[in-house]
Amino acid sequence: MSGLIESAGWNSARERREHPRKFLSGTAHVLVPGRAPIEVHTLDISIGGLGIVSPTNLPYEWIGQIRFTLTREPYGVDTVVAPVQVVHSVLSGRQRGFMVGMRFVDLPPDIEGIIQRYMEAVRAPVGASGP
Repeated sequence: MSGLIESAGWNSARERREHPRKFLSGTAHVLVPGRAPIEVHTLDISIGGLGIVSPTNLPYEWIGQIRFTLTREPYGVDTVVAPVQVVHSVLSGRQRGFMVGMRFVDLPPDIEGIIQRYMEAVRAPVGASGP
């Protein structure tokens, strides 16, 4: 499947990732027409999509939007509203919700640029100590 995003710890033989992922822990909102936004937790992101934990089981192949923020180095924040499609949703007792993989669909160039800039930002590895 093209652009499939799966979170760490899922070791399926079918798992395929086209793009490198980056840790992204924060709050996002799935935007469903006619309903209040669904608050979700982000897990990771790539130029192809993102992984979230949702309190709601989002149907396979559902198409909608997600709103989240990305930090901009050396400072600043970008709010992103991106079109997405659900590529998988699995109930996780450990995560206390549904682990959902979403792929970006027809990203506008400005949004793709924001995500690409975030992906290319240099960050110290977790646990790295200074000089």
